[in-house]
Amino acid sequence: MKKAVKEFVRSALALSTLVIAAVFGISRIMCGRHQAISLTFELIALSFAITALLRILDAIPFRHVALRVLAVYASVCATVLGTGLALKWFSAENWWMVFLYVGIVQAAGFFLDMISVKRDVDSINRMLENRRKEAAEQNDAALLP
Repeated sequence: MKKAVKEFVRSALALSTLVIAAVFGISRIMCGRHQAISLTFELIALSFAITALLRILDAIPFRHVALRVLAVYASVCATVLGTGLALKWFSAENWWMVFLYVGIVQAAGFFLDMISVKRDVDSINRMLENRRKEAAEQNDAALLP
């Protein structure tokens, strides 16, 4: 059930991105270049690049979770920093802010993910406890004459 919800959200976000890209693309062609439209396309391209990067990192087996978290953090920071400098979103003097912003977003995502994992673990533990109780009741019923 949870996987179905994740897939629904993922497909809904992908569809929303396509709709925004289509509307802004048509606006750009018909009305000319607007700063907000260009920024939207830049952000969509950046999010696509980060998503592709995260998929690649998911395929790499890391020995420790901390190494994976650091690899994701460093990769996302490098991507955002490179894109931001290339597209002049910020000056080279403020490069350190990328590490701060990405860190805040990654920490929030990590804790939200941990809440979800804890909920799943608690649910699995409840199901296992119920199965143990049912098995114990069946064994007790089989032993009684």
